[in-house]
Amino acid sequence: MWLTVLLLVSAACTKSSSFQLKVEGMGDEPLLLIADDPVSRVDTLFPQQGKLTYTFTPDTLYLFRLLTDSGTVVPLFADKSWRVELKGRPHLQVKGDGPNKEYGLFLESIQGVTEEEATAKAERFIQEHPHSYVSAYLIDRYFAQVPSPDPEKIKQLVEPLRGDIKDSRIVSQLLKVMATQQSDSRYLSYYMAKDRQGRSLSWSSKADYSLTLVQLWATWDEASRQRRQELYRLLKEFRPEEFRVVNVSLDYSWKDWQKECRKDTTQWIELCDRKGWDNPIVKQFNVRRLPANILVDKSRKVLATDLYGDSLKEKVLRLIATHP
Repeated sequence: MWLTVLLLVSAACTKSSSFQLKVEGMGDEPLLLIADDPVSRVDTLFPQQGKLTYTFTPDTLYLFRLLTDSGTVVPLFADKSWRVELKGRPHLQVKGDGPNKEYGLFLESIQGVTEEEATAKAERFIQEHPHSYVSAYLIDRYFAQVPSPDPEKIKQLVEPLRGDIKDSRIVSQLLKVMATQQSDSRYLSYYMAKDRQGRSLSWSSKADYSLTLVQLWATWDEASRQRRQELYRLLKEFRPEEFRVVNVSLDYSWKDWQKECRKDTTQWIELCDRKGWDNPIVKQFNVRRLPANILVDKSRKVLATDLYGDSLKEKVLRLIATHP
């Protein structure tokens, strides 16, 4: 009997100190839980019949982003004893403790409004909640991950934030990117999408690659499919450390895209976020037709756009010779 009582007490204590996330109505595709603070890591969650429960015992406040198969990003905040519930129908709902409750209320406030109105509401929230970690994510979502972000506006919104929020990885990284973009010319914004295994791949700034061509294409666009064939042949003339191609598909159909993909290598990478013309790269460069491409260096600095055939080859050779 005493053993039973001790087990019950132990279970109660474990439950009270653990963080719990419940997800419902967001499909059966794997979800990525990306930790921003205090450590950087990625966990894959697997819903069963549209539901899942995820628990762990945090030793401090954790900041996460939940990435869905459709590209939706949901900021989450975990601490001891906190509970969060996510529902995907009829629209995304977030209910929970701490900043999770604040974010849930913000989501409710922007249901049915335009993007412009949502941005205005986000700015108001940030100004009224300088002590909330939600503000950090709203700055990133509505003011950084947009075409032609305004560095001065971002600095203005960040300045009143509490010190620990400014020091969070999402804000500190954002400010570093803004500083880099201000000191140089145009840069490709940070980008993340999924490969065929469903793994989310983010931009690699590793020094292994000198130049990267971001190729925008779609299975339903014959011209961009032909350019891919041409580009694949050209790639063989360069070493992996010199030049690579990141193929970003605008397809909505995962199956159609996978049928047309080539084998991934260190030089040839296939990605798709299933956002079509709402893809962030499309928005940043105001792309109106396919095919399209952007040539960048390892710091994402834009060196050229829409180069093909001999013009592309000559440009890459010249850049490699200039910056060995």
